[in-house]
Amino acid sequence: MGNEKRYKLTDTDLMTSSEASARWGKDQSYVRQLFKKYPGRFKEGTYRKFGSVFVITKEGMEYVTKEKELSERDD
Repeated sequence: MGNEKRYKLTDTDLMTSSEASARWGKDQSYVRQLFKKYPGRFKEGTYRKFGSVFVITKEGMEYVTKEKELSERDD
């Protein structure tokens, strides 16, 4: 049991594609459409699909959009 992995699923750095799109001020389907057209733009290890649910990390969103989350921007 010493090698048991633990994941913090309440971490706000982990989100669905719809939530990520909203947090970056994009259309709800933005992440899914971007992945469908340009899967190579996404950083390996920062996203995963669980059945029909696409999950992405904050790091992954910053990488693919080259922007910080709306709440963190100085604009």
